Amino acid sequence: MERLNTSITKTFLDKKLSLVLYGNDILRTNSPTFRLQQGDVYVNSMRTQDTRRFGLSCRYNFGLARKEEKKELFVQPPVNTDQ
Repeated sequence: MERLNTSITKTFLDKKLSLVLYGNDILRTNSPTFRLQQGDVYVNSMRTQDTRRFGLSCRYNFGLARKEEKKELFVQPPVNTDQ
């Protein structure tokens, strides 16, 4: 079972918006086969189904802080214990 899957990603608006065009099993090669022998009975089977999938994904980052910025938010100044 071999399949050809691919995707193309394009970003916009300073990497806040990303569009992904994807395709799965583009050549429609996902055809499972099996052979069974039980006593004098031989069975060969090939199942063909359309498993091709195409889609468009859209993702937008509404401005959540990046990991580097998040670390600085939780830093507290040292407590002065001299009294």
